[in-house]
Amino acid sequence: MEPPHYSLTLAALLKEDARYIASGQHGFRRRLGHAVLYCFLICNTHGRPTSNAANIPGYNGATDISALWVPAERHKALRYALSNGSESLELSVPVSALQEFWPDISHKVLRRK
Repeated sequence: MEPPHYSLTLAALLKEDARYIASGQHGFRRRLGHAVLYCFLICNTHGRPTSNAANIPGYNGATDISALWVPAERHKALRYALSNGSESLELSVPVSALQEFWPDISHKVLRRK
């Protein structure tokens, strides 16, 4: 799953690599830890970890924009935006885990290389 295009634009300006980079480690716990950690971190163009300054605001920005269309009182729209932004970030955890383990799943279960 690729990040939304607005996140890619910000990532390019910040010189970040918005792709998911697999851990290359062995062991379920280490790989899962990497997947969770890299929901909040990202690699810069030099391959060093840095804060995920493109995607995290992108999750909240997208829900802030969508909250403008919520036919509700202003405080309810703010709660909606904060709640959905947090949910988007939470959903990035299983997506990252799937990206980390998909090569193994595909090889063992689906018999693909």
